[in-house]
Amino acid sequence: MTQAEKVVKHLAKYGSITSIEAIGLYRITRLAAVIHKLNKVGFLTFANYAEDRTATYFPDRSAIVQNIIRANLGKELVTR
Repeated sequence: MTQAEKVVKHLAKYGSITSIEAIGLYRITRLAAVIHKLNKVGFLTFANYAEDRTATYFPDRSAIVQNIIRANLGKELVTR
C-alpha cells in the first residue's frame, strides 16, 4: 500500500491525521508532501494549524463528493 493510500484510508476511518500520527502509525515522515500529491489529483484537504504551528489535515468532503459526481457523470456521458 502506498503512503497516499494509507493516508486516504486513515482519513476515511478517523476523519483527520497529524504528522505525529503519520510517523507513529505509518512511518510517513513527510505528511505534507503526501497531502500535496493528494491535492494535485483532486483529493482536496484542508489544514487546521495549532498555536504551536502543527497541522491537522482533514478531507474536504464536499469537494470529494463533487469529484465523484463529476467522474460518474463523465462515465454516463461516455456510455450513452
